[in-house]
Parts: sequence; structure tokens; C-alpha cells
Amino acid sequence: MCSTCPVGRFAEAVGSSECKPCDFGSIQPSVGQTSCVSCSAGQVTLDGNTCSSCPAGSIPNPTATTIDDEPCNECPRGFIAASGEETCTLCQIGTVANANRTVCEACPSSVGVTCSGAAMTLSSGYWIEPDTLVVEYDSLNDQVVRLPESATVHVCATTVAC
Repeated sequence: MCSTCPVGRFAEAVGSSECKPCDFGSIQPSVGQTSCVSCSAGQVTLDGNTCSSCPAGSIPNPTATTIDDEPCNECPRGFIAASGEETCTLCQIGTVANANRTVCEACPSSVGVTCSGAAMTLSSGYWIEPDTLVVEYDSLNDQVVRLPESATVHVCATTVAC
């Protein structure tokens, strides 16, 4: 029996009835083919017939082997990536990654606040008003807490008061 493989799949030999998915990072935009074509470096295939970059904040999935696998992984907290990058970059001390993991934002200039990648912390001896922090959730539903630039950080009157 002879079958024509659909877009995104191929048969290892002409006349074969078994259609296999293209390997991750390769495509087959035509029907009835016996091989797939590699995507450019840093690109993935989302549907088997087009190559594209992962969206900003994510990178190609290193464990994906076929088009049936999840093509992109979101960067971990505290890391960022532009669209098309192959690795996530850790935000430097003094910055914190935004909720979309696309930009390292400067830590608020308030005294008593320090930032490092994924964490913004209030130093010992300082306090802020209740409800000052802004809580956001990223696409992985991780909580991202931010201190707005306009927030006032207060110095504790005594070490016992804080």
C-alpha cells in the first residue's frame, strides 16, 4: 500500500506506508517527501512546516526530539531571553527580571532594597507600608513581587521596632 505523508511528516522510502514526524528543528512543508529540512540555528518548528524563533522570554527546548514535543521552554525566574535566543541570561545584581522574562529592570533606587535576578529583598532595619508591593503572575503562574519606584522605604527607629 502506498500513502502520501502530510506536511510535517516524511516516509523513509518511496512507497513506505509509515509516515514519521520530522525531528525537532526540522520541517517538511511539502506532502509526500522522504526527508526533512533543518531549521536555522536557534529556530524551532511549531507545526512541522515552518521554522520560527521561540517567543521572547523562552528558548528552544533541549529535550524536544519531534514536532510533537513542546518546542520552547520559558526562562527560569531571574533570567531573560529575546526572541530567537538559544540561552537565557541571568539578570545582574541590581536588576530583576520582569514577569515576561524579557527585560532586566533596574532595582528601585530606594535605600534598603537590593535586587538579584529573581529576588527583590528589603534589607534588615527597613520597612514599607502594607499593600505597597505589586504582585504579578508570569505565564508559569509564578508569583513575581515588585516594589514600585514611587514606594517609600522607611528606616526602623530602633532594631527592636522592626
